[in-house]
Amino acid sequence: MKSLRSGEAVVSTLFLALGVWVIYQTLTTFDDAGVAGGDALSDSALFPRIAACIMIFLALVNIIKVFFNRDLSSGEFDSEEHDKISPDHLIKGLLCVVVFVVYLLVLKSVGYDVATPVLMALLFYILGARWWSSCLLGLFSSIAMSLFFEQALDVILPVGIMGLNFNF
Repeated sequence: MKSLRSGEAVVSTLFLALGVWVIYQTLTTFDDAGVAGGDALSDSALFPRIAACIMIFLALVNIIKVFFNRDLSSGEFDSEEHDKISPDHLIKGLLCVVVFVVYLLVLKSVGYDVATPVLMALLFYILGARWWSSCLLGLFSSIAMSLFFEQALDVILPVGIMGLNFNF
């Protein structure tokens, strides 16, 4: 049980460090490139800063939870059964990581509008949805994210070598 707790503390600390690093990058590299500052639509550092702040907050909450050895959602001390990871969940988690790494490797060449629906459908399927609902959820969630990033945040998504873009 202690090894799971220490592992959770290490992972939370890594996420905390990643959030701090992203904040540092947006304050230095983005400023040097001239893409930080200005209004919400012209500030490329805005979304990474928001995501990093959320990541830092959640990592700190988890570190506090580990430090006090309590499950904050129930208010009771954790049991040993709560800390056990089933092999099925471990395999699903590793598959999700592998699928996401492959997605990141092909995103620039294939483009967002081709790669993201496939990624989302695979993730939904791995996590237990039926194949047809995985495909529908993958398509609709990627379109929703595309609308959010392109319309609300004014972010240009990768189009890939085929040049496909939904352009809403």
